[in-house]
Amino acid sequence: MVNARVRFLQNRSEEAIAACNHALSLEPHLVPALLLKSNLLQAKEDSSGAQEALERAAELEPDNPRVVVAFGELYLSRGDVDKARECALAALQRDAQLEDANILMGQVELRCGNLENAADSARFVIMHNPESAAALKLLADVKVRGNPVMGAWWRFNAFLSSLSRLKGVLVLICGYLFSTCFHWLSATLATRWRPRQLP
Repeated sequence: MVNARVRFLQNRSEEAIAACNHALSLEPHLVPALLLKSNLLQAKEDSSGAQEALERAAELEPDNPRVVVAFGELYLSRGDVDKARECALAALQRDAQLEDANILMGQVELRCGNLENAADSARFVIMHNPESAAALKLLADVKVRGNPVMGAWWRFNAFLSSLSRLKGVLVLICGYLFSTCFHWLSATLATRWRPRQLP
């Protein structure tokens, strides 16, 4: 497990997944290995593999709030905000001070545009752990979202992240084609309806 975490931090996901699988072959009931494997697979956009690992973890420890949070993070990555909120609330009912659960709730509130609630979640975590990178990032995201221009860009990125990579590329292509057609049409109309010059 230690080797898997080291490789995960070093962005060597394939080796980290292999290390998780090795740990699970020795100890199939190792829930932390299943959670780490799920995170790695989710980062590789293997949503089904991530869910499979989480379902196995839930079978082993159904009352573990970290497993519930991991499900919420998976739902949020799929754009299912309602299920992500349900998971955050369920995890907080089991452990109100769990950092990951509060961060998940803040991310859900941010996705819904409830900036003050999202900031409150981040501040609660910072109150208990002033060096929490996740909470500091959440506060930064709240400030960006609150800016009118950056907020629009943030919402567009959030929309794209809720889509698959292929769908995201298709959206960008359609946007480019729409922009090109709009400029062509504008230039054509401007030329056609240009007022005649008097002699």
